[in-house]
Amino acid sequence: MEARDQKLFGAGELHRFNRDVEDALSRMQEKYTSIPEELGRDLKTVQSYIKKHEGFENDLVALEAQVTKFRNHLSVVFKRLTLL
Repeated sequence: MEARDQKLFGAGELHRFNRDVEDALSRMQEKYTSIPEELGRDLKTVQSYIKKHEGFENDLVALEAQVTKFRNHLSVVFKRLTLL
């Protein structure tokens, strides 16, 4: 019975991991699509695009840390699952 509980726990961890990664990917896609593709026609527009781009870069730094955390957590989850 204990082995079954451990497998269920591992499956739950894997499910949570997949959900968290999907959320992070969704946020990355949202950020990417918020960056305009057209060029600014005046100084004010260009400055606005630069601010959006800087915000995008800052968001990517935060997401990079989250992805690293996910990768480390995935390693732990796989080790647990292979021990079962």
